[in-house]
Amino acid sequence: MEKEMNLEETHTQIVHTLERMREFYGSPVFNEWAIVSVENNRGTVLTYEGPRAADFKTRFPLDMVLLNEELKLRPYDTGDFAFAIDAEGTRFDVFVIVAPQTYLILNNTEAAMSEIRANPLWLKAQVPFANLCMHFQDSAMALAS
Repeated sequence: MEKEMNLEETHTQIVHTLERMREFYGSPVFNEWAIVSVENNRGTVLTYEGPRAADFKTRFPLDMVLLNEELKLRPYDTGDFAFAIDAEGTRFDVFVIVAPQTYLILNNTEAAMSEIRANPLWLKAQVPFANLCMHFQDSAMALAS
């Protein structure tokens, strides 16, 4: 690992990546994201951006159901990710491991991943996403800001 990023650096990297994805895709791929730390089966939202700040935490367990199934399939390392292809509405579409027990949750509250992937521009939009995942492999996030 090269260095640890703090929460502010991680935030900046994510915002930049989502903007690049939007440029390639022609519209926002994900309109909601959060960094969540999970310890002792309790989640703490470290940062959130999106349209549902008021109810994000209360809906989190329901919206995380499909991605929880993905988490059970195999062990994941920093930089690894998984998609919930059938997630619709507010159900979360993607997680990326940004540090041990810390996840970047990405979501499009208006389109399912199956719809997003059907657009041929999705292939180009994956490049910044893959670069972000590789960045997390090289530089884990430190929880201190």
